Amino acid sequence: MENVIDRLKDWAKNLKAELSSLSSDKKIAQATLLAEVEHGIGCLRLCDVYNIGPNSTIVELPAQTCQTPSSEYRILEDCETEDRKYWVEPKVHGKPIRLNQGSKVILG
Repeated sequence: MENVIDRLKDWAKNLKAELSSLSSDKKIAQATLLAEVEHGIGCLRLCDVYNIGPNSTIVELPAQTCQTPSSEYRILEDCETEDRKYWVEPKVHGKPIRLNQGSKVILG
């Protein structure tokens, strides 16, 4: 992935260097393209860090069945048992993971 990111960074550098020599209407189009290339670089880096590939599936959580203000989705580890008293909530930075309607979950 680094080869692609490096090429995009080079392209962004060239786009940036060309900006000063363009007319104002072309400058706007070039600046827009530059912003899109930089955004693409950021997205590719994020995908690379979290191993998100073209075969990954992204699921958007639907509305909760229980429509109360404090209802939320939770991630649980079942500890290889159906007995819920042994289930635990994994924590990130010391806090349990909480999801809501519209939260995205990346599979694979």
